[in-house]
Order: sequence, then C-alpha cells, then structure tokens
Amino acid sequence: MTQRARVVRALERIYPIEPLSPPDLLFTILSIPLLVPTNPSDPAPPLSHTQWPSVNEDSVATALGYSAQVVLALSAYLNTMLPYPIVCAGSRSVIKDPISTMHGPRT
Repeated sequence: MTQRARVVRALERIYPIEPLSPPDLLFTILSIPLLVPTNPSDPAPPLSHTQWPSVNEDSVATALGYSAQVVLALSAYLNTMLPYPIVCAGSRSVIKDPISTMHGPRT
C-alpha cells in the first residue's frame, strides 16, 4: 500500500463518513448529520430538519467544519491545489473566494 493510500485510510478512520439516508444522499461525518442544501438555489444546508431533531445551527457548523478539515488535509497530503483555499481557524472554517473578491473602488 502506498503512503498516499495509508494517509487516506487514516483520514477515513479519523473522520468516518457514513450514510444517514441513502435514498436522499444524506451522510454523517463523525456521526454528525451532514446535510446538503434542499434546493439547488439554496446557498447553504438547512439549519434544522424535521426528520432529524439533532440538526441545529451548531451541528451543521460542526459537520461543515469537519468536512473542511478533511478536504484541506487531503489536498495537502495529495499535493493538490484547491481553487478556493480553505482556512481552518478553531471552530470556524472559511472557504475563500479570491475570484469574486472586489479590491479597490468599483469603476
């Protein structure tokens, strides 16, 4: 087994991602529901869900933060540059969008 495969397997054990509702393509990360936006035009996942009462703003933020950590670690280990850099800062992760950021006055 290659070093990359060992690293990916280790991340898989550290951050297990498992199906929550296979027909709906919903998953958990570290047993925390990882919801997706309900409509294609929604900018973010819902902050609550009638079927899963454990889903709230904190659990959504936690699941997205863990997901950001996995993607950031994989990009580093696989030496892959991300088009949108991820910054993990404590419990807050940020995906930067340098393409859309306006610099200076609008002309």
